[in-house]
Amino acid sequence: MFPARSVAIEVQISGTYTAIPGIQSWKLNVENEEETIYTIGAATGSVIPVANTVSVEATGHLVWDGTNIDSTQRYVLVSARTFRRDNFRIRLLDPSTGVEIGAITGAGYFRLNGTGGSANAKSDFGFVFTFNGAPLYTGAFA
Repeated sequence: MFPARSVAIEVQISGTYTAIPGIQSWKLNVENEEETIYTIGAATGSVIPVANTVSVEATGHLVWDGTNIDSTQRYVLVSARTFRRDNFRIRLLDPSTGVEIGAITGAGYFRLNGTGGSANAKSDFGFVFTFNGAPLYTGAFA
């Protein structure tokens, strides 16, 4: 997991990308699905990539005003519970200027992470966003 100091993790709500608050760490996962093809009579085969699954995992804490959970975090919680397809973006920012230097953008689905481990190691809020299809990579991610 990487610290979330130099990224903006955002979900599109009513046509506008809104930062998800409380995120403290994140990581990008790319899993390759492969098939091994064997020629008739051959002892060895060829591995052919079939697909990639790209996801972003993020953990942090709930932002709570004493009465309610932050509205963007609530949106993510409801989205995961209802299997709603959302647009998601993670922007890599220059730490000295805050200018975007790369982004990954696409549509997909939220899945909530359960907390675990010792009492001091538990996170209050975490999710995995899995892109449905290939996301768009720009800047430093391209």
